[in-house]
Amino acid sequence: MNRLFLFLYLFFFAFIGKAQKITLEHSFNTYIFSTVTENVENNNSIIKTNIKKYIIYDKTSNQVKIYNLDYSLYKNVNINFPNLYNISNLSFPTIKLFNNDDLIEFVVSLSLYNSENIQYNTVLYNENGNILKEFKDVHSFSVFTTTIGEIKIWAIKQTVNGVHSEIYSLNNSVSSMQKSHIDEIKSAYPNPAITKITLPYQLDSGEQTVMHIYSLTGQLLKAIQIDYNFDKIELDVSDFNAGEYIYEYKGISNKFIVK
Repeated sequence: MNRLFLFLYLFFFAFIGKAQKITLEHSFNTYIFSTVTENVENNNSIIKTNIKKYIIYDKTSNQVKIYNLDYSLYKNVNINFPNLYNISNLSFPTIKLFNNDDLIEFVVSLSLYNSENIQYNTVLYNENGNILKEFKDVHSFSVFTTTIGEIKIWAIKQTVNGVHSEIYSLNNSVSSMQKSHIDEIKSAYPNPAITKITLPYQLDSGEQTVMHIYSLTGQLLKAIQIDYNFDKIELDVSDFNAGEYIYEYKGISNKFIVK
């Protein structure tokens, strides 16, 4: 028994001696919203930022603080947040993603709670505290790339009229963003589809228009005449490549997926 105990004792400490040592290096007095690098993953690719900083929101000073990797202070960013709004997230610390200068950019997600509802606001700032772009009512913000390498923003809005989405194209300049609404309508089915998909729509009596089918990159694939006598079409997607598509009529649009 003594030999067994001695064997287990030596084995345990030999194992501990080989284990990775984890040592506390530094403590922040608040949550770190954004760190050294940030990857944006989707089905098509990964966007990697080229910033190597820690970014936090310091509630005491009401500032965004940017630190170097050695924890020295890089910059205090003074931001005039909308009255009564609280920061819910900092994200996408980047350089030259949203424009072409050498200033650090980051996205601030804000929220305002009251007795009736929650209001959201998402703002793109640079390290000088300047607003590059405001996304009103947006509570969810993500960046993705398409299969042909285009960088786009997907912003989800929450308003009293419901949930909506906006897609922005990024051409290395915020001023060149082109917005496309994707409003919530009756869902396509089956979704995802393999050979055929039903696309619902709703028109007033006597009305007719054209339904457009786009790739996610904005390429027009089909233009289909529709009128008020029906409330859906059945689209053959057997020759579509696997991926996401948008159908639109009268400024109303939604997405569907082809496997």
